[in-house]
Amino acid sequence: MEYGDEMNDEEEKSYKKELLDKRRQERKERREVEAKIVVAPKVLPKRETRGRRMTALVGKAIEEDEAFWN
Repeated sequence: MEYGDEMNDEEEKSYKKELLDKRRQERKERREVEAKIVVAPKVLPKRETRGRRMTALVGKAIEEDEAFWN
């Protein structure tokens, strides 16, 4: 072991610890900011025809099904 190796090891450990602490703090702050962001629910415009096409398709499928089985 050469002179100063112990000191370098301690400095390196200290540096790594500081770096990890800094990254943890940044992640924590990012999560706090993301938690404050509220996504508004999507509001659909009013339309009188909403759902009519699906109802027509379902009705048509029922008619076809009854025609097939009867």
